[in-house]
Amino acid sequence: MSAWVCVAGGTLLIPSNGFHLHIILNDPCIFDGYKHEQCILVGISTVRKAPYDQTCIIEAGAHDFIKNQSYAYYRKARLDFVSHLNSMVRVNSFRPHNPATIELLDAVRNGLHKSKQTKKHIIDLKRA
Repeated sequence: MSAWVCVAGGTLLIPSNGFHLHIILNDPCIFDGYKHEQCILVGISTVRKAPYDQTCIIEAGAHDFIKNQSYAYYRKARLDFVSHLNSMVRVNSFRPHNPATIELLDAVRNGLHKSKQTKKHIIDLKRA
């Protein structure tokens, strides 16, 4: 894999009881109220029997890391500084993975504002 660059559709494996795939939804930009470039990331989680957000269901194989039916975990969508992402990749804490397809990126993006689980501060973000 070539050098990682933070762009929309890029993916990172971020540790949390194992590694979980996160999709970067936007190219780095400055949002109102912030001074530095940031990106919105949405994690992907395996569908289990417990209740889960059904806004964006992702079938196994939609990305080579996704082996089971999964969903976009909008409740844990996060805003992260590009400098932090780059730093975490540099020290190998966050691991770059193959990019999302346009179809997967679009599906996750489209669900961000539809999901009742997305936190208000993420929904209210506006580019500066």
